[in-house]
Amino acid sequence: MTWVAKGIAESVSKGPPIAIKLSEFKEFFNYKIGGLVPVTFIFAVVLLLFLSNMLKNRRSGREFYAVGSNQYAAFISGTNTKGVLMKAYIINALFAGIAGVFIAAFTGSGFAGLGTDYELYTIAAVVMGGVAMTGGEGKMYLAFFGVIILRLLNKVVVYSGLSSVSGFIEGIIIGGILILVLFINSSRKGGAKA
Repeated sequence: MTWVAKGIAESVSKGPPIAIKLSEFKEFFNYKIGGLVPVTFIFAVVLLLFLSNMLKNRRSGREFYAVGSNQYAAFISGTNTKGVLMKAYIINALFAGIAGVFIAAFTGSGFAGLGTDYELYTIAAVVMGGVAMTGGEGKMYLAFFGVIILRLLNKVVVYSGLSSVSGFIEGIIIGGILILVLFINSSRKGGAKA
């Protein structure tokens, strides 16, 4: 589906980036409150608080965890697993669209190739934040901290000059950290079962 969506985007854009001429659009999403805090960060925090509350205190949130943890058990307990999965995919698509708007405002252009490989960064960030790859475990605020840690790591690589040694060093470091975190998580769970 990713390839289909990317193909449609490339067909519509005809390939090259399309410059965004509406300056108000770029200014709004790049605005910093007090010259320090980006408005997109405030939006992300508000969204985080709302979704954390929904996952913790609403039935629909608990259903997401149940289906993510064990879809069959959720189904036999009376949860509409297909409906929950459909909601998850729709919400995911909505947030992907919002992220696309943020990226377009930040770069000042629309390009089908923007955001390529972001899914790997997303996986790395949420796993670093303690979300289980098998599903059903994790907290929103910890995933958010995982995102912040990953961005800080990116800045360290860039400002330390490591990226000038090799343009691919960031991917090597992040991939290595992801493997290490996954190894620690799996060994911890294995140790808990023994």
